Amino acid sequence: MQTPPFSPSLATAERVYSVSQLKLYELCPKRYQFQHIDRIKTETQHIESYVGCRVHDALEHLHKLLDAGQLPSISDLLGYYWRQWELLWSNQIEMSQSPNGREWHRRFGEKCLRRYYTYFYPFHTPEIALIGLEWKFQITLQGEQRIYRMRGKLDRLSRHIDGTYIIHDYKTAKYVPSYHKLQSDIQPGVYQLAVQHTFVDAHHIEVLWFYLASQRELNPTLPQHALAALERSLIQRIEEIEACTEFVPRLSPACRFCDYKQHCPAYQEQRFSQGAERRRYLPTDWGD
Repeated sequence: MQTPPFSPSLATAERVYSVSQLKLYELCPKRYQFQHIDRIKTETQHIESYVGCRVHDALEHLHKLLDAGQLPSISDLLGYYWRQWELLWSNQIEMSQSPNGREWHRRFGEKCLRRYYTYFYPFHTPEIALIGLEWKFQITLQGEQRIYRMRGKLDRLSRHIDGTYIIHDYKTAKYVPSYHKLQSDIQPGVYQLAVQHTFVDAHHIEVLWFYLASQRELNPTLPQHALAALERSLIQRIEEIEACTEFVPRLSPACRFCDYKQHCPAYQEQRFSQGAERRRYLPTDWGD
């Protein structure tokens, strides 16, 4: 497998951004401040995130074996998933915001793996070569005044015999987003830019989003003119963050999943308020 050039030392000269950082700032500037400016540490991992990590681990394991010429059975794959689930489980995993228990989530991850396995079995694709699993990238964006950098990691990158680069991403979300929502997501475009910036022969790139629970594969590939517009938009977003002097809280239903509730004045104000706004933004069982 080939590995693209990646130097962590590049991050020492300036702040390096990621898709999740830009999304977080758009969701709530205050939460962004707590996490990326103040760097307040949290030990909590939400159960949905834990399920996603364990499913991705299992799929990475599967494709490593496939690349080595081995085809594990579904029982072997699930056995690996179960072992990793138990080995990495921690009491720090947050369950209180989910109506379902630990076993339900473990079986949901199992369902995702079963559906992926049956959809693609027997995984015989000699015309497609694997480039990398958990493929890391770092790209440069040229602003008017300075250079910005973005880094990230995509689930799997491969190359078709016809020269097309294929970006694979696995989604453990329970619901498939609308086409409009998917097209407004910057993640697929950033992945395309990463491949385009790394490989000089990447003239054709395809993005495949596979929603495991529903066994649906979507193609949010952007045309070239949209990629150019996205690159300008990324620079504008980063410049807005770097120019920000007051990170204002932005209340939304996502507040109930925030790890910084106890630090947020807007959240605490809503906590002791009455009526519809409280019901909209805050959980009913505080647990603290």
